[in-house]
Amino acid sequence: MMRCATLVLAALATSIAPARTQGPPGFDVETVVTGLDLASAFAFAPDGRLFVLERGPGRVRVVENGVLGGVWANPSTTLGVGEGGLLGIAIDPDFLTTPYVYLYYTRQAAGRWEAVIERWLESNGVGTSPTLIGPTMLASGRHCGGPLVFGRDGTLFAVTGEGGLDPLAQSLAHPNGKVLRLLVPGGTAPLDNPFVGVAGASPWIWAYGIRNSFGLAVHPLNGELYETENSAGGGDELNRIVRGGNHGWPMYDGFEPVPDPSTVDPLWTRRPDPAFTGAAFVTGALFPATLRGALIAGAYNDGGLYAFDIDPQTATVRSQSIFDTWGSTFGLADGPDGALYALAHPTRFERGADRIVRYVPQNLPSPALQIAAVSNQSLGGSISFGVITDPGDIAFAWVSPTLLPQPVPTPFGTLIVPVVLPLPAAVANADRRAFIALSLPDDPNLRGVTIHAQVAAIAGPNVRIGSAASFVLW
Repeated sequence: MMRCATLVLAALATSIAPARTQGPPGFDVETVVTGLDLASAFAFAPDGRLFVLERGPGRVRVVENGVLGGVWANPSTTLGVGEGGLLGIAIDPDFLTTPYVYLYYTRQAAGRWEAVIERWLESNGVGTSPTLIGPTMLASGRHCGGPLVFGRDGTLFAVTGEGGLDPLAQSLAHPNGKVLRLLVPGGTAPLDNPFVGVAGASPWIWAYGIRNSFGLAVHPLNGELYETENSAGGGDELNRIVRGGNHGWPMYDGFEPVPDPSTVDPLWTRRPDPAFTGAAFVTGALFPATLRGALIAGAYNDGGLYAFDIDPQTATVRSQSIFDTWGSTFGLADGPDGALYALAHPTRFERGADRIVRYVPQNLPSPALQIAAVSNQSLGGSISFGVITDPGDIAFAWVSPTLLPQPVPTPFGTLIVPVVLPLPAAVANADRRAFIALSLPDDPNLRGVTIHAQVAAIAGPNVRIGSAASFVLW
């Protein structure tokens, strides 16, 4: 996929006044916003804005400068009945130059329910030009699926439910009960999808045999796709999605009773079913080493945030623990500031979240720096530099392709990386955060290159040199 080779810089500081409370050991839990109406999913833009879906009213809203904004988009045909409505969102990796946002939702058209993927273009701060892309799925009030995520190659993955019609999950003629893979922005099927050219098969299918899913995440080290799945009582599943793989439903629910080489067994199951919702890998260098790289999955039934330590070489679960417990969690996001964000509701009696909270490691350096590719693709996409520092600080960062062999004391503080490319400054307001976004060219010579960055903060006449971070371009 070709991308614009122009460098674009954008800086944004947010000003959310956090309500600080004690979280799990070593963490504070901060309330970002409240007042959401059955929120189902969210996604970060590279500039630090947070796009949120409200499933019931069918609205897309944006958290910016500490305020839950008005309607960014309102698909007029959204049908929020049962498990339906606005269900999935993904931000284009190249959002800084081509501001596309992708939505997955159910609607009623021509007298029938269906699920669709739609592309929107941001213009003057709102969504415009809705365009359907990819296949249209059958839908009902249950098992709608909906999570969207970009892969490291810039293709868009979507998980579809079987709509309560179990056999559809095994039919290659139907896109229901599948993991789909699309080229963006047009939505055509990539030629290397496993069933392209197979007679009668939908060319968008990447994997099949899926019952119902709300969680989809890309492993930060190897780019593999992991999915959480709701079972029919045989045990909710954690799956590594295999290209062309049959993940078993409805033949199997949970683990296979007898190994079946024609299907892919889950990595992990749990009974009674926790009712898994959103999932995200924690990439923050600010997180404790015991959690860094873990997959965190939310749950509706028991409110648990399940932490999975996954071996990236063998794709096995080394251990599983409970990170925290809420009433219900509906979505998770690895923030570009190094915090873990959650869509939550204090009880389990609502089918959507009313607030966003974030988990922030305690005893952070000041200023602290995190580098992230919020849509999983840096080259041909963008990276974000998230800074946590004191309110009112002017934060700035610089990047270098090399790391100094040892810290170097200077009149401004101890430097860890040389200053090669200074980045624009941004002001941290009441939320203690600032974001600087950088668009990168799709240059294959940069693939696999590690960049290093360090951050400083200016408060009046004082300059504080803060932490350093590294990121592998992909």
